[in-house]
Amino acid sequence: MRNQNEIIEELNDVIEKNYDAIHGYRKVSEKVSDKSLIRFFNRQINEREGFISELQEEVRKLGGTPDTDGSTKGALHRGWIDFKRHFSHR
Repeated sequence: MRNQNEIIEELNDVIEKNYDAIHGYRKVSEKVSDKSLIRFFNRQINEREGFISELQEEVRKLGGTPDTDGSTKGALHRGWIDFKRHFSHR
């Protein structure tokens, strides 16, 4: 059986992934003009925010401190995408 710290760590990993998704959806929604796509991305953001709230509450119940932002890996990925896009439009 897993110990409590392992469960907290895994829950925090899922929280980070949801923050990464929110950052990605926000970034994409700023780049598109189609209103239905913007609404779709905003719904995805709202859904992920709900997931985060629930997961953070579970981490607290287990005595842990929930993550409050995305991962470094996610930030690097978004930066790489921006870098590639910058040079592919030249």
